Amino acid sequence: MGVLKSLLREAERQNYTIDKFLYDPRFKAAKLKVDNVALSVDELDKIEALNLSHNKELDNIRDLFLISAYTGLRYEDFTSIKPEHISEGYLRKYTSKTKEFVSIPILPTVSAILKKHGGTPEKVSPQDFNKGIKKVCELADISEEREKRETKGSKEVKTFVKKHQRITAHTARRSFATNSTLFGIPQNIVKQMTGHKSDAAFNNYVILDREQSANIVSNVWLKAIEERKTKNN
Repeated sequence: MGVLKSLLREAERQNYTIDKFLYDPRFKAAKLKVDNVALSVDELDKIEALNLSHNKELDNIRDLFLISAYTGLRYEDFTSIKPEHISEGYLRKYTSKTKEFVSIPILPTVSAILKKHGGTPEKVSPQDFNKGIKKVCELADISEEREKRETKGSKEVKTFVKKHQRITAHTARRSFATNSTLFGIPQNIVKQMTGHKSDAAFNNYVILDREQSANIVSNVWLKAIEERKTKNN
């Protein structure tokens, strides 16, 4: 519906006669709200610890996923890393989608993976990647059954699925944004790493439940109180 409305507006700009119903509030695109997931650092450790030497394809997919989970790069960017993007312990490149320049620290896991692949992991099609990473996460026993909620239009649909079945390339990027936030890194700094331009777009990548949000607030306050006590003493 959204594509159709865009097409009709473009036709109107080109002086075609368009029915006035285009601007009727009932003629609108149904919003799809998806209950996304992110992986914790412990779950990423389980993925990293897998011995996939018997399956080079899954081994490569696992490595690409971890690169994204520790850099926040989009699929187009973490599958196109070249040695020239790496210098002085940082990954520096322009992102494919937004053309934002990012400078991301190379964490130990990413450094080891790049060294393993000679600086350039093998590229995989999006379809094969999303299929393969589900299998990798299943092997890592990321199989907790959770409720999946989707809002299609005004109707909410609930199903129960294994967590590994919900993992895609985007999960790695969400995991980076979520874990960075949980570690207390200011969101404006995380946004510089992920290349997001707006808060609204970035917030879709931070998957926190209410308890995790409360823990962040608690940790910041407790740290501030402790620093204040030390200063007064």
